[in-house]
Amino acid sequence: SAPSTPILNGTLSFPASALTAGNREWFATLLVNDGYTEAAPRIPFFVGTTPVLTLPKTEYNVGETVRITYASAPATNTAPRNKDWVAIYRVGQTPGDVPSTQWDYVTNAAGFRDFTNLPKGYYFATYLVNDQWFEIAERVFFSVGTEIATVSCPAIWQAGSPFSVQFNNGPAIAKDYIGIFREGVEFGVGSEGSLVDYLYFGGTSSGTVTFVTQPPPGRYVVGLFTNDSYTNVSNMATFTVPAPPSLELEASEFSGGQMHLTMQTQVGKTYTVKRSTNLSDWTDVLTVSGNGEVQVLSVNPDPESMDRCFFRVFEE
Repeated sequence: SAPSTPILNGTLSFPASALTAGNREWFATLLVNDGYTEAAPRIPFFVGTTPVLTLPKTEYNVGETVRITYASAPATNTAPRNKDWVAIYRVGQTPGDVPSTQWDYVTNAAGFRDFTNLPKGYYFATYLVNDQWFEIAERVFFSVGTEIATVSCPAIWQAGSPFSVQFNNGPAIAKDYIGIFREGVEFGVGSEGSLVDYLYFGGTSSGTVTFVTQPPPGRYVVGLFTNDSYTNVSNMATFTVPAPPSLELEASEFSGGQMHLTMQTQVGKTYTVKRSTNLSDWTDVLTVSGNGEVQVLSVNPDPESMDRCFFRVFEE
C-alpha cells in the first residue's frame, strides 16, 4: 500500500488482485508528483508460469544436433502468447544487443526445439517472451566443438617489457584463467607441470591480460584454462624468453687522458667499471644503468700509477 507521508526510500507492496490474471509482462517504475513522468529506470517482471529449459548434455561435437527441451512454458498458439521464442546466443552476448545465433518460436506449454549446424563455440539457450528480449527462464549453457577459445601473444617476451595475451570465445566462467607453463610439460603433473604464472580475468569471454613478471629464459606455452582447473579449452601459444646477451666490450680506447669502454647495455642491468694496478686489488670507479643502447663508459686511470692500469666491467 502507498505510504501516508512522502518517503525517500522504502518498500511498497501491491496485492495480487492488482495484476491481471494470466501470463503477462509488467514493469515497475517511479512516477513524479501524481503524474506520469518516470523518474527511475523501469524494472520488468513476469507474472505467470516460469518455463524450464533442459539439455540432455552440455558438450556437443561440431555438426551434432542440439535439442532444447522446454516445460511449463506460458506459450500458446494464439496471440499474444504465440510469439514466445527459444534462442541461442554465444556466451558473453546480451539478447537485444546482438542477433541470436539461432532461434525458433514456441507455441505450446511443453516440447522441444532442435538446432543444427551450430559453429564451434560456447553458447547459452534462453526463453524470451512476446517477440521481445525479456528473458523469463534460467539460461542453460553448452559448448560445441573442442579447443573453442583462442589465445595469441608475441613470439618473444622482451626483457623489461610487459607481456600481453589476447583471448577470444572463452566459456566466461568466473575462475577461468590464462596460464603459463614450460613447453613440453603435462599441465598440473609434478613440479615440472606447475604453473609458471597465471592471471584471472573476471569471467569474460574475450579480452587481454598482461603479465609483468618475466620468467627465467626458456620456451613457454600459454593458454586458457577453465574453472580453476588444468583443463585447457584453447590452443596453446608458444613464446620464448631469451637469455640475456653475454657482456662483451665492442671497443676500448685510451684517449684524452681517459679509458673509453664501448658496450651494449641491457634495460634493468647495472654496469660497474673497476680499476686496478696489480690485478688483485680493484676499486669501483663508475656505475651506470643500462638503457638497452650502446654506451661509452669513460673512466680515469689511477693517478698514482700512470705506467700501467687495468679495467674490467661487471654486470648486475
